[in-house]
Amino acid sequence: MTTITRINVSQFAKSATVNMARRQISMAPVVLARAKPGAANKLPEKDVGDLPDYEFNDHTWFGHNMLENIRDVRSYLKKAQYELPQLAKFQKTFVPPKSVGKIVAYKTTDYFGEDHPNARKVVLTVKPDDLSINDTQKHKLLLLCGPHYNADKNEIKISCEKYRLREQNYKHASDVLDKLLECAKDPSDTFADIPLRAKPQPKKDLAFPKEWLKPVKSTN
Repeated sequence: MTTITRINVSQFAKSATVNMARRQISMAPVVLARAKPGAANKLPEKDVGDLPDYEFNDHTWFGHNMLENIRDVRSYLKKAQYELPQLAKFQKTFVPPKSVGKIVAYKTTDYFGEDHPNARKVVLTVKPDDLSINDTQKHKLLLLCGPHYNADKNEIKISCEKYRLREQNYKHASDVLDKLLECAKDPSDTFADIPLRAKPQPKKDLAFPKEWLKPVKSTN
């Protein structure tokens, strides 16, 4: 008795393909059998039409911003409650420093973000009386400053704009003052025989021209 078994050609081809793939993967090296990097993290592609309909069940962008602000406030409140008390063991009594007031002042000009050549200029002003020098050193310092000393205001002015960056001009003006003080404190030559000819400039009293005044209107 002969038995005839019917075989589906499509199922047979599919099973043969699977068996071959398994055999190839098992025989291939481990490195080649691994998945490509990032393949598992790749999101499935979806069409816009497959997205669920928006049923107004989410916050607006303004609502999300409010929630983000609330999270920030809560995080700071937690730090204030649990972390700040741990810093109490590091506290020290504040001792105010012995300040002699403002000695050196720097003046700069900003143009609200505009690129202007004068924005890098730095003007340093200092009063000789505020410096820790004696009368002999002060006399020599004023002689070395020359026109940089303003007798009317009794101050020394040093300006610098030779460098491209403002910070470099800060450093240069400060270095010039340090160099002047170093030379003024040099006892090898005190310049005592040279008189100081810095005379105050007379103040000009400017009056407003009367012909520029508007005529007074009569009330009649």
